[in-house]
Amino acid sequence: MIRATAALALLLLRYWARASLPSRLRRDKGRRASAALLRFAYFAMMSVWGYAVGRLVAALGDPAQRARGAAWIIVGTTGLSVIWTALTRGPTLRGEPSPLETRFLDALPLRDGSRLAVGLLERLFLLALGVASLVGVAPHAPARAAIVAVALATAGVFAGEALMRVARIVVPAMAIARARTYLLVLGQAAFLMCVVQAPSLARSARLGALVAGWPASVAAAISEGDGFARVLAFVAGALGLALAASAAAERVGYDRVDLVPTGRPRRSRHELLVVDRVDDVLRRREPGGRWAALVMTGYTALVTVAIVGFAWSARRAAAEQAESMIRGASGLAAFGAFVVVTARASRMAARDVAARPLLAPLPIEPRELLGGNVGRLRRDALLVALPAVLLLATPWPLALRLEVAWRVGALLLAVVLAAEAAASIAFLTVGAGSRRGPGGSFVVESVLVLIPLVGVATAPYAWAVVVPLAALGLVAREAGRSGLRCVRWLDDGDDFERETPIWRALLVLGAFQSTQVLTGRLVGLSELDEATKLAIAYAASSLVLVALTLHARRGAPRMRVLPERPAWLAAAAVLGALSGVLAAGYLVLARRLGADVPEAAGASRAAIAITAVGLAPFAEEVFFRGWLFGCIEDELSPPRRWLAPLLSAFACAAVHPPLSFAPLFVLGLSAGLLFARTRAIGPGIVAHLVHNGLALLLAA
Repeated sequence: MIRATAALALLLLRYWARASLPSRLRRDKGRRASAALLRFAYFAMMSVWGYAVGRLVAALGDPAQRARGAAWIIVGTTGLSVIWTALTRGPTLRGEPSPLETRFLDALPLRDGSRLAVGLLERLFLLALGVASLVGVAPHAPARAAIVAVALATAGVFAGEALMRVARIVVPAMAIARARTYLLVLGQAAFLMCVVQAPSLARSARLGALVAGWPASVAAAISEGDGFARVLAFVAGALGLALAASAAAERVGYDRVDLVPTGRPRRSRHELLVVDRVDDVLRRREPGGRWAALVMTGYTALVTVAIVGFAWSARRAAAEQAESMIRGASGLAAFGAFVVVTARASRMAARDVAARPLLAPLPIEPRELLGGNVGRLRRDALLVALPAVLLLATPWPLALRLEVAWRVGALLLAVVLAAEAAASIAFLTVGAGSRRGPGGSFVVESVLVLIPLVGVATAPYAWAVVVPLAALGLVAREAGRSGLRCVRWLDDGDDFERETPIWRALLVLGAFQSTQVLTGRLVGLSELDEATKLAIAYAASSLVLVALTLHARRGAPRMRVLPERPAWLAAAAVLGALSGVLAAGYLVLARRLGADVPEAAGASRAAIAITAVGLAPFAEEVFFRGWLFGCIEDELSPPRRWLAPLLSAFACAAVHPPLSFAPLFVLGLSAGLLFARTRAIGPGIVAHLVHNGLALLLAA
């Protein structure tokens, strides 16, 4: 038993380290990048997020509200452990969701207890969420909080395993697969909302009646220590029942790897079997395929209607919370659309791969295949996001309604662009032009869609949505160009260039943004001021940007640092000084207009100075002028190469906060013109350094 468990754990760890993320920074076919860092990042983000929610609950002034908030977190984390574990172990349509579900393991003499033990390792993020959130709620009793959190998560995982094992004995595989699709979306969303909205739910005494039983007892045991032994005994009993049910299911014999067969399409008229509509016919064969978008739309509509109802029933309280509710509804609609379109795009791409031998003899161009996928995804994205329009029915003042109007308009445009980008990315990474074949619905490239989409949904001002919308449009366009370049025809071999140089550079930019967001979340729990946190996050992401750029450019012509004429360095200093003065004046004007401009003093000012003067000029110029500029220039025809400085400057300014877009665009344009004349990155570094240093001095 111990040796089998150790072997399965090693199998899982090697799978995490070697599989899941194909490397597109190298042209070597078959090379793969480790997914361990991404999984660690997910683990860290769940920990930070859980602790932040717990601290919000602990900050509530009323002890009764704190108790209710803790009870809601207990319900959310426990329910998430049960439903996530159960439904990810259910029958699936294509492939196995985990290496622990492979057919090969069923041929080995492994006891089911080994799979149960390693399944707990597989869901470490659930333990992280539970421990972090309950420790945040009860910082005065971290030991009790951690012990209870681990016990509840462990019992939940084993209960979910037992639930699915018993279900696979008495329920047909197709029925489980159909229910799995809906319950995973609804159950996961419901229990996540219990955790996310715990600070808000805690304020309602009426809703508190829903968690007045064992969750309240567990919360009291954590906070005060009363009944701590009884809680552990209760959890141990639940754990024992789950293990007994799993053992009974193993003895009876449950179907571990029953893959769900597809159904026969019904009432499919001949006029529907065309490229842009055939996906609707094929989707009917998959469990949950027809209703995923409708279920998410219903959930978005339910939350939006609840906000509207609250606004009418408690007008004064609703008016005070209006801005946060508008952003919350917009963010929910954006994230729901992202989940739906990325999941369906992956399924579309998997079908392309499976049907490639049949599609190849037909007169179907890849452009038609991709265009049909884009049209279907746009419809789904708009369907999920449209309920946000209901916010216009609230009794809020005219200014708030205008905010709803521009936010909803930007959201609808953003989800349309995100759908186009998701279809192209899936076509490129797991579709007809890829060797990867059917796989998971998430690829690293999805970050390039998610970050600007979230930027649109959470923009503080109307003008702040312009940059993320433009970034989404550029990503969608370049992903489409790269996706169509990867196949000239569906039956072509794989002996040609699969991606555009710009797309490879954008992948590095996506890694830069992801590192910045993740590092910001990790240091967000510290006691440092916001300016220092921003400096640390940017420093870490800058190092990643330089490392990936130098790695991806191996074999390319060596970058020149110094220009042939030293006078260009003096000209660069002058341009940097002019743009620095402009940036300082811009920030002063923004402060006078009421914009939230972070200020720094003392150690935080030193940290920003080190990052902005010592690291940022080198890192950004190496990427934006040393690599991205040339990639853009090579893709343009000679009469249009004047666009290269503009596009590289836009990319440079777009990855910074919206407030600093204008001055950084001017700086990027100056550095781009200097690079175009000298073909060296040294003048850009000088201009960047002078700009940042002067802006810091004048804005003090």
